[in-house]
Amino acid sequence: MKNLFDFVAGFAGGWQGYALAAALAAAIAGGAAWASQDVLWGLSEAKLKAGHAEELRTIETTANAQLTDNLKWMKALNAKLSALDLKGFQEFINAQNENARLAADLGAGTQRLWVRIRLPDGGDGTGFRARTTGMGHDTALAELDPAFARSLHAIAGDGDSATRQLNGCQDYAETVSGPRSTQ
Repeated sequence: MKNLFDFVAGFAGGWQGYALAAALAAAIAGGAAWASQDVLWGLSEAKLKAGHAEELRTIETTANAQLTDNLKWMKALNAKLSALDLKGFQEFINAQNENARLAADLGAGTQRLWVRIRLPDGGDGTGFRARTTGMGHDTALAELDPAFARSLHAIAGDGDSATRQLNGCQDYAETVSGPRSTQ
């Protein structure tokens, strides 16, 4: 490098040659620094790209695992809800058949509906007191008219149906809002 410096300084005399040689040396050093920095930046950029690609793979793997988990949970939830629907429908059909059978029996008179009634104090010559043994001192049984018994049974059946529907809604809400599991 000293020979190059002397060679360049020889073209121009005095301090100007040395200045020209110093400028040329600075340009060569700057070019070398630029080239080495470009190589270093290239390596850094490659490392950054590789790191970014690895982060993207990790994110993708995590997202796929979460999606798979969500799909399993949804499938399990749908299976539970389908089982609840089937159970509720079967209970509804069974209750409807039983109610229809009982209503038909009440209407035909093969099944009787009795109610307890309170009797007057007695002493009026009706003879009610003689039939109340074993039931309490002022109660007796009376058979309801078959048509009225059937109407009364229909009202009770409607109440039972509403209770079954409410239980079904509660089971559904409990299943949907319960802990998240895939079993």
